[in-house]
Amino acid sequence: MIKKIVKWGGNVILILIVIAAFVSIYFMIQSKRNPDKIPSVAGFSVMTVLSGSMSPYLEAGDMIVIKETDPLLLKEGDVITYRQSSGLIVTHRVIELSNGENGLMFRTKGDANNVEDAGFVSENQLIGKVAFKIPYGGHVARFVRTPFGFVIFILIPVIILILGEARKINQIMVKEKREDMKRRVIGK
Repeated sequence: MIKKIVKWGGNVILILIVIAAFVSIYFMIQSKRNPDKIPSVAGFSVMTVLSGSMSPYLEAGDMIVIKETDPLLLKEGDVITYRQSSGLIVTHRVIELSNGENGLMFRTKGDANNVEDAGFVSENQLIGKVAFKIPYGGHVARFVRTPFGFVIFILIPVIILILGEARKINQIMVKEKREDMKRRVIGK
């Protein structure tokens, strides 16, 4: 029973690693094709928090998943990600909404900051709303992109998978060989 659980768990982990690898490759291709656009899958983007301005809710090194959101659905207290006019991407909390000449405007503030952000964020600057966070996920993602991390998280699981399949094939071949030998002995 324990052997089945370990095998099942290993398969789930391997599938998750393969999915993560394909999504990473897809994001890399998207970012090369459109360097000014944030890569996304089905309206979801993945980013790593770089500063402590949203502490304690978000810490540097956390991974956040951002969902493209209709600006009209946002409310005070939502955590949004937006692009400043300088191109810098910021994730802060909405503290005020107002209507401006160009549509809905958002005043934001980092949870750990003493003052609100200068100016308002327009609808056009909005990337999306934080859907959920993965604590320390950014650290893991950065590690996986290193040569050592690639070996640990990608290469070793693939080798284990190949060796496991080779072992299964070998067991089948040995079993067939035994059955063939039994048939020959019985047939004599």
